[in-house]
Amino acid sequence: MASSNSNSSKWDYDVFLSFKGADTGKGFTDHLYSALVRDGIHTFRDANEINSGEEIGPDCLQAIEKSRFSVVILSKGYASSTSCLDELVHILECRKEGGHAVWPVFYDIDPSDVEELKGSFEEAFAEHEKRFKDDMDKVQKWKDALREVACLKGLDLQKHWDGHEAKNIDYIVKDISDRLDRTILSVTTHPVGLLSRAKEVISLLGEKLVDVRIVGIYGMGGIGKTTVAKKVYNLVFHEFEGSCFLENVRKESISKGIAYLQRQLLSETLKRKHEKIDNISRGLNVIRDRLRRKRIFIVLDDIDELEQLNKIIGNFEWLFPGSRVIITTRIKDLLQPSELYLQYEVKELNNDDSLQLLRLHAFNEHHPVDNYMDCMRRIVSYVRGIPLALEVLGSSLCGQSINVWNSKLEKLKVIGNGDIHNKLKISYDSLDDTEKFIFLDIACFFIGYNKDYIMSILEDCGFFPADGINTLMRRCLLKVGPDNKLSMHDLLRDMGREIVRQESSTDPGERSRLWRQEDVIDVITDRMGTKAVEGLILNLPGLKQSFSTEAFKKMKKLRLLQLNCICLEGSYEYISTKLRWLCWLEFPLKSIPPDLYLETLIALDMRYSSLHQFSEETKALCEKSIYSIFLPVKDIPAWFSHQNEGDTVSLQVPALDRDCKVTGFLISVVYAWEDSLESCYLSPNITVINRTRNFDWMYDPRVTFFPCEVQQDMMWLSCWLFENEIKEKGIVDMSWRFQDEVEEGDQLDVWIDMGFGIVVKRCGIHLLYHHNDLQGSPSNDILAAISHACFSRHHGRFMMSSRLWLTFNRKCHEVTLTRKWYDVQSFKRWSNKREQRVNDLPDFYR
Repeated sequence: MASSNSNSSKWDYDVFLSFKGADTGKGFTDHLYSALVRDGIHTFRDANEINSGEEIGPDCLQAIEKSRFSVVILSKGYASSTSCLDELVHILECRKEGGHAVWPVFYDIDPSDVEELKGSFEEAFAEHEKRFKDDMDKVQKWKDALREVACLKGLDLQKHWDGHEAKNIDYIVKDISDRLDRTILSVTTHPVGLLSRAKEVISLLGEKLVDVRIVGIYGMGGIGKTTVAKKVYNLVFHEFEGSCFLENVRKESISKGIAYLQRQLLSETLKRKHEKIDNISRGLNVIRDRLRRKRIFIVLDDIDELEQLNKIIGNFEWLFPGSRVIITTRIKDLLQPSELYLQYEVKELNNDDSLQLLRLHAFNEHHPVDNYMDCMRRIVSYVRGIPLALEVLGSSLCGQSINVWNSKLEKLKVIGNGDIHNKLKISYDSLDDTEKFIFLDIACFFIGYNKDYIMSILEDCGFFPADGINTLMRRCLLKVGPDNKLSMHDLLRDMGREIVRQESSTDPGERSRLWRQEDVIDVITDRMGTKAVEGLILNLPGLKQSFSTEAFKKMKKLRLLQLNCICLEGSYEYISTKLRWLCWLEFPLKSIPPDLYLETLIALDMRYSSLHQFSEETKALCEKSIYSIFLPVKDIPAWFSHQNEGDTVSLQVPALDRDCKVTGFLISVVYAWEDSLESCYLSPNITVINRTRNFDWMYDPRVTFFPCEVQQDMMWLSCWLFENEIKEKGIVDMSWRFQDEVEEGDQLDVWIDMGFGIVVKRCGIHLLYHHNDLQGSPSNDILAAISHACFSRHHGRFMMSSRLWLTFNRKCHEVTLTRKWYDVQSFKRWSNKREQRVNDLPDFYR
């Protein structure tokens, strides 16, 4: 006997029979009804239809809605009955809403006659069109319904069992019994916004496709991937010959093994216990052998490694046409998208749905919520549409007073919620050590920063950020926006920060990263910092507060330091010599202190500071990667030996001592924004022509967009070394192109273009030599060759940073438009002008 699940509150019946009484009511349909009832399948049959009733009653409509299946028995006279047609329209509407399966049985008519409305169906509609000439919309709905049902998988009695009625009835009863025996999954108490998501996934599955289709449902932890997959499963599993929902594959594969999951897959799909599978290889063979002739639907929930997928079912080539597979995963690119494999990202709930879900979990039906609306909106703002968080927080606050709600919100700001964090932490625990370091650095310090900029810093910390950031993005722990900035859901951010807080819950000085202002002030004021501290941020805008540098004395491993409106008093030698990033906004001094160790820095950002001098001490910046410097000054340093107004400068290489050669150029440009433009496009391009030796080069950095927020003259200092340390960083060594290309007496012309909307007022070139002891000029290592400028905005008081720039032989290339928010025509004129100027250069290679 089938397990009909009739106890479910949604279903009153297992099967609804739709038929033309005069055709089959006292024959086939009557025998089918009796067989279904004998097998314990609760079946609804409209007694009025046996007598060819023309009006469909409300009881009949309600019975359709309360039935899990509809068996539509299409006979020659079916289309002549308006009640049958109305039933069919309603049946298909219920199917679209989900959870209602439809099985057409073609009794004495060919399926093509139904789909194409031929024969008796054509005759019936000729009559309907006369009768309902004033309501042709109704007639069209009937036609559409017949065409739709004809395309569904059904049973053609004349071609099955050679039309043997008893055998066909047994077949139908057994198939329905098997489908009813598949348990409907428990989904969620409050399915807010769930049905629309499930329908989107179902559309990707492509119900009418005869090919195999796999859909990957991905997203961050707690977003509702499993819930969506369960809803989809409940809506469509009955349309397949076999189905299985394998839940918690990641966890179960560890605790019970892959072979257990293979046995479960076979048992649920075939609805019988299967022989023992004692190894994975045999399990794969048995699965393929038993299931390859069935149209099946499989859901593999929480896959976090491709190997799990391969071991459970192998490849998808053996699946029978029309089969479907859903995979839920936190890994975006577990499989590469193709015609066979489509992806669906589960996104956050909108604010309205979030409020509704929170209210349903936090209050009973009659509880007034007006006094709680402010707290509810704050919680919704905090969790940003994550269903798990809304359910956990709503349930924990159910029945609590408004004071408890406010207290809970304050606690969330500091330590979050353990149940939520534990769920999200699953993805974090799967990372290797360097990936965890990268995640925690970004969670604590770098959200909203340019990805390339942060990669240059993390690279020098030894964290392999190209691979690490890619892994975080794949596991839905991190996003990179169209502006190339790093972003992370607030709950993931807080989960990462809670991991750091748990390093020492009572002593912040023993934590690796400090970002909470109260903790940082306590650590610095009481000098509690230890060698455990690797990163620290203290922002006190407008306060101009002072602290002693001795507070940093024990922070020997400090890599990352950001200060805002902070004055440090005392010796700067206490600041860590392992700093890679120093961001000190509104730096109060006029020059960088000589005892501040800068040689390990990758990025120094001192925007909006009081700096006025590029002192001798900052030469050390150049030895380790600070190669591009922006200063708010109007004059090129006096020690630049060759200067000129405008964007061009010419020089002749002076006489060289024995064993001395030119090793590169220092470049200085004073530029300004055009007043008539609201935005500009920073794209420095430097062309050097050696007219004596018939050779030219181009120094062309990666472009960066930024708004013109500061209307002031700026000076850019950069360097281009012919021989550099590029080969030591694993990048192709190109120094061979430039060795010995500049010699004594060579005539050089230099042209500089800083980009669209930027006017070059003055430029200067200073030659670097192998032995550079000239008074007043920087050392040979200053501003080493491959500049990195990776901030999206180069403005403010003072900023230095680094990003890989390329040096290459001149090639004509077009600058393309990648943003639409500025004057397009002006941009095109500038781009064409730059291209023409490059084309006008002498061609030494023809």
